[in-house]
Amino acid sequence: MENKVVIITDLRTPEAQSAQEYLAQQGYEVLGVPETVSLCDEEALSAFAESFRDRLCGVIHPAPPRVLGGIDTVTEEDWIKAREEGPIAAFVVTKVFCGIFRDKKEGSLIYLNSIHAEKPVGKGFLFSMGCGAVQMLAREVNLDYGTDNVNVFFVQRGIVEDDLYCRS
Repeated sequence: MENKVVIITDLRTPEAQSAQEYLAQQGYEVLGVPETVSLCDEEALSAFAESFRDRLCGVIHPAPPRVLGGIDTVTEEDWIKAREEGPIAAFVVTKVFCGIFRDKKEGSLIYLNSIHAEKPVGKGFLFSMGCGAVQMLAREVNLDYGTDNVNVFFVQRGIVEDDLYCRS
């Protein structure tokens, strides 16, 4: 029998890379979403996800890298990047993968997020707002999909060195 598949939607962060390594050691086939597939493109993400439907057991969706800047210095491009890589990507990932899990009557989605969902980072309000939005999404998803045996978790990582000084 082939290994069960866990998909990590974004492998840019050290936390996602650690999860990938750990799960592979546990015997899962761990895949990243190809960089050619936008997490905001429901059709493309669905096409990717469908190829693993039968073996798919879990998805980990990490918080994106931080968009830093003070309220008076962020640009329109910063707003767009924070919105698309944060809440919009999380929403599309949720819709695609939880739809598959609902059909299968099993599966787990983990939002591997940040303590900054509840604690401002300083000069990173766009990141904190996005983390908070995903935390609220997790609550709603549990209400919408939980009765169909879809497990949804919001896991906050602790503070890392870069957080202490707001460095990117």
